Amino acid sequence: PICTPLGVVFSRDGKSVVMGTGSARLYLFTRGGKERWSTPPYSISYPSDILFSPDGGFILIRECGAILRVDGSIVGTYNGCGMSTSTNLRTIVTSWQPPHGPGPGHVTAQDETGKEIWSNFSDDPGGVITPDGETIIARVNIDQEPPEGEFYEPRETALRMFSRDGKKLDGFPNLDGRPVAISPDGTRVLLETSKSLNAIDLN
Repeated sequence: PICTPLGVVFSRDGKSVVMGTGSARLYLFTRGGKERWSTPPYSISYPSDILFSPDGGFILIRECGAILRVDGSIVGTYNGCGMSTSTNLRTIVTSWQPPHGPGPGHVTAQDETGKEIWSNFSDDPGGVITPDGETIIARVNIDQEPPEGEFYEPRETALRMFSRDGKKLDGFPNLDGRPVAISPDGTRVLLETSKSLNAIDLN
């Protein structure tokens, strides 16, 4: 029997459907309901936020981070509670926060193999990458040196723009919100606050 469904998405051509379940695995069915493949149990952490890549060749799990080919083989899994990818899937940005305090989370840029390119501490982590993979917008801590050996107090954060290699390009002073999505043309970013969703352009 199939465990509790957590997320469902149709392929871009509408001919198949992928379902993530509570047993941390994915299933692919034809539109008529025939099972084509499934991943091993507990191979994909919390597969709820699922989508197909623009070309339809890959399946992206944005919650907890994973990329699969449409034949069910796993390209990679990436630590984090949120994931944003470049169109060519060569750069993956993840954000992670401790399930319960204290201590900071982080925003991390990785290559397709999961190798870390750079990482910044963040008490309100969120990050997105432009489709071309060249620019990352992230909310990170202003102070990147958390204290050791004492109780951790939350740090002030800021919205920043980085190059793929981690060089700071620009900042967005006095803007609230955590980046959660970016437009297909890479010019607008959606920010989530405690009260609203706000769209900004990169200028």
